[in-house]
Amino acid sequence: MAEDQGNPEHLAFEYDREPGRDHEQPRPNLPPERTMREYRTPAVNENYSGIRKPTIAANNFELKTGLINMVMANQFSGAATADPNLHLANFLEICDTIKVNGVSDDAIRLKLFSFSVRDKAKSWLLSLNPGSLTCWEELSQAFLARFFPPSKTAQLRRDVGNFRQMIQEPMHESWERFKDLLRQCPQHGFNPWDQMELFYNGLDQPARSLVDAASDNNLRRALHEKESSKNSRARFFLIAMGCSFCWYIFPGYLFPTLSNISLLCLAYPNSVTAQQIGSGMRGLGIASFTFDWSVVASFLGSPLVTPFFAILNVFLGYFVTLYIMIPICYWGLNLYAAKTFPIFSSHMFDHKGQVYNVSAIVNDKFEIDLPTYDKLGRINLSMFFAVTYGLNFAAIVATLTHVAFFNGNEIYERFKDSHKGKQDIHTRLMRKYEDIPNWWFYGILVITFGVSLLLCTVMIDQVQLPCPPRSMFIVQLVGTLIAGLVNIAVAWYLLTNIENICQDELLPPNSQWTCPNDRVFYDASVIWGLVGPKRFFGTLGNYNALNWFFLGGAVGPFFVWILHKALPSQKWIKSVNLPILLGATAAMPPATTLNFNSWMLVGTIFNLFVFRYRKAWWQRYNYVLSAALDAGLAFMGVALYFTLGIEEVTLTWWGSKGEHCDLATCPTARGVIVDGCPVH
Repeated sequence: MAEDQGNPEHLAFEYDREPGRDHEQPRPNLPPERTMREYRTPAVNENYSGIRKPTIAANNFELKTGLINMVMANQFSGAATADPNLHLANFLEICDTIKVNGVSDDAIRLKLFSFSVRDKAKSWLLSLNPGSLTCWEELSQAFLARFFPPSKTAQLRRDVGNFRQMIQEPMHESWERFKDLLRQCPQHGFNPWDQMELFYNGLDQPARSLVDAASDNNLRRALHEKESSKNSRARFFLIAMGCSFCWYIFPGYLFPTLSNISLLCLAYPNSVTAQQIGSGMRGLGIASFTFDWSVVASFLGSPLVTPFFAILNVFLGYFVTLYIMIPICYWGLNLYAAKTFPIFSSHMFDHKGQVYNVSAIVNDKFEIDLPTYDKLGRINLSMFFAVTYGLNFAAIVATLTHVAFFNGNEIYERFKDSHKGKQDIHTRLMRKYEDIPNWWFYGILVITFGVSLLLCTVMIDQVQLPCPPRSMFIVQLVGTLIAGLVNIAVAWYLLTNIENICQDELLPPNSQWTCPNDRVFYDASVIWGLVGPKRFFGTLGNYNALNWFFLGGAVGPFFVWILHKALPSQKWIKSVNLPILLGATAAMPPATTLNFNSWMLVGTIFNLFVFRYRKAWWQRYNYVLSAALDAGLAFMGVALYFTLGIEEVTLTWWGSKGEHCDLATCPTARGVIVDGCPVH
């Protein structure tokens, strides 16, 4: 012992001998004896990480260098500004690209994860008890617990709850920023409706007004209804909007024929008469239908918000016009040589059935060239277009006489009260607002007059409106200027960038650039401006007999009023609105029979049958459904244009070629030759 006391390596044996004993007392389960030098030297452990090495059954499995490099290219440092949720999402995306027989997803993730961290995050991983993390769920939870603590969750929740649109930040950028906040905090706890409400409330007033206008205020009303049940209107709105959004990709891009399906055209592909009867776009629309909400609500608005009595009035006028008057005038009487032209068209024609060459009768001063006009002959309209002009004449006068008979006394009493100084409720409410100084109106008058002189026009009349609040005046002025500039800019862009725009005969089937409203407006400018009503509805035109409709419209409401007075117990008589009946087809063209048929069908289903037999559902969800269908359609329409339409990415197959009623616009008179049509 004495000779070894200077050697520390031999001191370890002393503790093995108890005092007073001549032999060593063994201790059970003792580790191997180690010298002091061995205790001084760090031990080498194969598992430095807190991740336990997974068991892998596959032979010769190894991680490729390229895969490791890909993971290391997106390493997480553990810095305060780093996003652990985004790191996990990127890491899982890479791991999901690997599939090896005999190797579980957990094993791949556990073996790769240590390569995806560095710096502070790497130090954390090495500080864990070796092998303490045995599966991916434990590892991801420990990772988020360390680098995404509750305090950070609370801060991000506050950021989401206090979201505000930045100054001069476009709304789409605000939406992307809001979604990024939600993505950074997956455990935010806000349901989809709460998210929409937070985003809406965070918008500035102009952006919020834009959303309100686009949804007809239905979104705003629904947002402020505090409902928590699973059957809330908010939940219903989101589901319906999502369905509308997803569905519109089919009629809007993949299968456009769903927008206008004609059974008669498919059954009789070579019959002009069958296609005239069956076409929903260029005929009477019998046995035609649609699966496209944009067709249902495009020209007449949503049928879900139109009362059934109004739908019934429209139906009666529409039915009499389309299915009684038009067939009699076209096939029975051949009125105005109707068979020489299509039965339904917004174009103008010459006496040979060809589209009228309007450019030929316009001189270099943009006035009518009478010699050329006399040579080409008078302008002709399709039978339907001519009849609807007459009905519109009647509807205009019928509106005046209807109001005179049914509301004349009330108007007269209001007029007398105004002279006696008696104020109605609207006037009393407006008194609390500060009036606009007269010089504001005078300033606008001077500016308008100056611009008018500059444009070589003459101001004929001036309308003095009641003074609204100042804010309304400013909004109207600025809104008018902005709307005018934006409309001109968009129109100029479309006209210069879209080939054959508004020329439906040169555009592919189901093109959205046919400009039906502009076509009708163009026809009206030719009829009432270039050619003039005298050469159209006067003694120098073909359609002077249509002036008798003015007389019919004037006396019609009188008979309804007499019937109402004679039978006061029949309340339904007062619901007969002759201006609506006569003006039922005022939107045709540009609206088509398919638009009207589908609009009336959907409106009748919801506002008659659903209203009568499921009234509680109707009261709760009907208007919300209308807003949801409009919103989903609008969002998908914009998405399709900016992703596919602007790049001219199209599909060409049977389902993209319209309703397959190519012969619907053909004439049926003998000897008339039109391109693409059979000669009778």
